[in-house]
Amino acid sequence: MFGSSSAAANAGREPRRSTGGELRLVLAYGAYGLGYIIPATFLPVMAKEVASDPAVFGWAWPAFGAAAGLSTLSVALLSGRAEIAPPGSAANW
Repeated sequence: MFGSSSAAANAGREPRRSTGGELRLVLAYGAYGLGYIIPATFLPVMAKEVASDPAVFGWAWPAFGAAAGLSTLSVALLSGRAEIAPPGSAANW
């Protein structure tokens, strides 16, 4: 029912071979995830040990988010691959 038309269409084709790009993509996303999850998990614990004042502790997440955003923008600008869209353009939405 659902797979019958695609099975017939793919009957004469060879299976798609991996070029290694998929593995690089998975590794890149995995590294990105670990680079975010590990600090995001332990940053509140470290911040609570350093700052006992709840008002100071409350700034741990905004500071982490600002650092993450600025680091991403900095790397894009330094690598020369940034395409900054003009304010109000559709790319900013």
